[in-house]
Amino acid sequence: MISIGGLTGCLSSRVAPPTSVILDPISSPVTSKTMAGYYYEGGDGYFQFFLRPQYQKQTVAFTAAEVAVPLQKSWFGDFVRPEWKYYEAGHFRLEGYLYKLIIYGYPGEFDAPYLNVQLTAYDPDGRPVDALILDIRYEFEDVEGFSDYTIDGRLITIRSYVGYRWDAEDGDAGTVKKPVFQLVRERTYEIDHGRFKLLTEEEHEISFINRSRVD
Repeated sequence: MISIGGLTGCLSSRVAPPTSVILDPISSPVTSKTMAGYYYEGGDGYFQFFLRPQYQKQTVAFTAAEVAVPLQKSWFGDFVRPEWKYYEAGHFRLEGYLYKLIIYGYPGEFDAPYLNVQLTAYDPDGRPVDALILDIRYEFEDVEGFSDYTIDGRLITIRSYVGYRWDAEDGDAGTVKKPVFQLVRERTYEIDHGRFKLLTEEEHEISFINRSRVD
């Protein structure tokens, strides 16, 4: 069940914006498809994603407390910067703890635009206590990557994929413009009183011989 509405109470010293969706992962799983409408691919041939303009106008800066919480299992740094701004797409409560699903873009390697989808946990007093990257959409040199995720009750599943634009058969970088994405890592977490506890992590071997995908 997903319904639109505000949230009463403290949200790290902020009231939830009226656009924030009230989520219920116990009754209806939250997936990467749930959040896909908030961003778009617009890299003009590059694998780059951006928050849609109507949501970009509603972003807010990270608070000092939010900046101080390390990110779990991020491929590109374990922090956010105070000058970055995020859009709160949804939120839910479990056992008195608040969980915010946020989306934000930022300059990555060589200033290429990256996009993160993040779940942040707040204790009953509104203090941020943990943060988990659910999806990072990026392009780095000849690599493209993203993650699919599901929040089903108290269980979070994250599947990370990569695609290589160069083909190991001839070693010519850039020969594959739209590489087939391959599963590289799977992780599961348990939501436990404001903490994201890693339950399993599995690495997968990938092939460096690529074929173009059909979008």
